[in-house]
Amino acid sequence: MIDVGITKASASGKVYRLEKLENFNGTYSGGSAEGTIGGGAGVTIVQNQNGVILELVSTTQGVNFKFAGEGVTFTLEK
Repeated sequence: MIDVGITKASASGKVYRLEKLENFNGTYSGGSAEGTIGGGAGVTIVQNQNGVILELVSTTQGVNFKFAGEGVTFTLEK
């Protein structure tokens, strides 16, 4: 992973192949690419063991260059 500097980031996106709500839970892995000078954007696409895909678009401020494999675990609470 290469990640150089970041000051502020936020993300939003879409969920694909979510047949049952409980399938959202799990560890998502995939990849991302982004670049920022002043203000910029990046795209991260990750998939969990249930086949659910998250497509996240992030915005950043500051100075940032990133090329990396990503991984995150989500668990929905009832």
